[in-house]
Amino acid sequence: MGAGISSNITRVFMVGALAFLILRFRLHEGAWVSWSRDAISRRGLLEVANYGIPVGLHMGLEIWAFEITTLMTGKMGTVPLAAHTIVLNLASLSFMVPLASPWPR
Repeated sequence: MGAGISSNITRVFMVGALAFLILRFRLHEGAWVSWSRDAISRRGLLEVANYGIPVGLHMGLEIWAFEITTLMTGKMGTVPLAAHTIVLNLASLSFMVPLASPWPR
């Protein structure tokens, strides 16, 4: 119960902080194209689809792979599932720490 409440509070705070930063530093200016025929042109939509479809498929397959392995591990019992969760968290941490470092690569 406490983990769910704290996760929810954290996510609401992150949305609020993101909205504040976007408005404070005017990051939204120039990012929006007003509604017109150019905004929904076939060429522009195809360009977005050429990037979006492969990325979406990759993310979907990656998420499904992690979910399937978690479901399979859950069939083994609570101890293997707990170990699997710890290993996934450590693997995620090993990617997140270097990618979030402020030092130039």
